[in-house]
Amino acid sequence: MGSILNIVDRNLFPAPEPSYSYQTFTGDAYIEYIRSQYEQNKDNSHQIPILVIPFYENSVQSDKYLVYFHGNAEDIGLSYQFLFSMQMILKMNIIAVEYPGYGIYKSRKTTAECIKSDSLTAYNFILKRFKTTEQNIIILGRSIGSGPASYVASKQTPKALVLISAYISIKHLIGHHICNCISFFISERFNNIECMNTVSSPVLLIHGMQDTLIPPNNSKMLEKRLKSQNKIVTGIYHKHMTHNDFDERNDISIKIKQFLETI
Repeated sequence: MGSILNIVDRNLFPAPEPSYSYQTFTGDAYIEYIRSQYEQNKDNSHQIPILVIPFYENSVQSDKYLVYFHGNAEDIGLSYQFLFSMQMILKMNIIAVEYPGYGIYKSRKTTAECIKSDSLTAYNFILKRFKTTEQNIIILGRSIGSGPASYVASKQTPKALVLISAYISIKHLIGHHICNCISFFISERFNNIECMNTVSSPVLLIHGMQDTLIPPNNSKMLEKRLKSQNKIVTGIYHKHMTHNDFDERNDISIKIKQFLETI
């Protein structure tokens, strides 16, 4: 069973070769480092990289922030073009949080518990570092990133939570792709549908009807759970969209902009 668990973890968190280095971002976008609070870190050796993409209009920096948790098989460097194009529509600062084991964050192994801890640490750091409030923060999670995004939103009260290609839980996803009998023996890593019970922020769910990696019924079940609790939620299901093939502007950015205008 141990070898099966290792295979599951490798497939859940398939970190690519780092797409960036310490020197990659030297212009307007830059990397900051946050001390990880996961387990003991007395020597300050474990540093969480975050990619900061500021937005200025008429030389004045926006007071709005979008905090992004990326999908699997990518890191914050590979996320840059997607985030930059999104910024042109949303006109706000964007901050992408790296996961342990990804990019240049190699000092820790990739585990769900460390990701959860680091994500919450990063969120609280952003509040203090940029002297902002939760009502100025949007949390966005895509694919595997819907896990840490939902987790943080269940513990905090951002202005909104946006989930792209979200799953209801990792156990459910493993059962769908591998075998229900195997998922029975695997401890839950991210349970998004349970997080919805304590999420109080408005939620936007975007999912592709052609998504075979994470079927759209996952987002529909999250939407149903939120509606059953009379929470603000909007579900958008694009007929043509797959897990990785979509129009960044029309399918994602404009839909987020329109949603934010309603809350």
